Amino acid sequence: MNKKKVITAILTIFLLSGILALFLGLNLSYNHLKPKIIQIVKEQTGRDLFIEGDIALAISLSPEIVISNVGLQNAPWGSRPNLLTVEKIGVKVNLLPLIRGILQITRVFIEQPDIIVEFNKSGASNFDFTREKLSEKPKSAVENSKDAKKSSEDSNFALFLHHLEVIKPVVTYKDHQQPNSFTLPIDKIEITSDEKLDFSSGRLAGKIDIQALGARGSVNGKIGNFNTFSRVDLSFEVVHFQVEKWAKIFGSASLDLGNIDLSGKFVDKKAGIYLLSDLEINFPENHLGGGIIFRKHKTQPMSLKASLFSKQIDLKPFLSFSIADKNSG
Repeated sequence: MNKKKVITAILTIFLLSGILALFLGLNLSYNHLKPKIIQIVKEQTGRDLFIEGDIALAISLSPEIVISNVGLQNAPWGSRPNLLTVEKIGVKVNLLPLIRGILQITRVFIEQPDIIVEFNKSGASNFDFTREKLSEKPKSAVENSKDAKKSSEDSNFALFLHHLEVIKPVVTYKDHQQPNSFTLPIDKIEITSDEKLDFSSGRLAGKIDIQALGARGSVNGKIGNFNTFSRVDLSFEVVHFQVEKWAKIFGSASLDLGNIDLSGKFVDKKAGIYLLSDLEINFPENHLGGGIIFRKHKTQPMSLKASLFSKQIDLKPFLSFSIADKNSG
């Protein structure tokens, strides 16, 4: 059974159960699915998944499935038991477009995820699941042919994800090769898009908004092929960014420049050449604008050429920081 049929069958079951519940007044719970979900994750990652909360369904023509208190086991060498813990995960789906072969996910929300990204002394990441998957038998030619047929059928199935909201995530980074670690609390991440998700072509389009440490940032536009990072057309904006706050997170010294606002556009002109244009950087009594051209080379490091201008600039904060830094050393 291909992915389209599986997803359609699951959602149909949820819908029929919801209609039945409307008549019978039942409070729906799908906790009996926990063992199967845990087994699938174990087979795909080699890690243990735990679901300590309920799997519940909110009934409507746009049903919402909510799973509470979820966690995923960390690598055996990791510094803590769980790679990821999540307070609550919810997925809301519009059922009517399924008739036309469209899976329309109107909203996904993830509450209070706590993630750790770490590297051991050999340089391996705790997100490297390939070495830990359960052993699989090599597929026969017939099985590979069936997989190809399923892939072709699935390509006719449209998938949309309109709104992803991550609420109060915390990201921790640790590198065991050197004493380098930090923990970054984020207020919110939102991703919105009206485009079909097409992983085969690598096309991405939409808007990303992030709020953290008093700053707000957004990126809006499209990437024609994420795998090759080509056909890029993005605009970005950051407001109320404070270097001092972010430096404390990363454990480094910094100068206090006040609130920094910046904006610009990022596009690729042709293969290996990227243009950062309409750049505007503003902070108290300072301004910087212009553009930068980045060139990727096959055998040499990336080069850049900048054309910048300033309406007003005050070098005193930079000079005082440089002197203080030398004195502290």
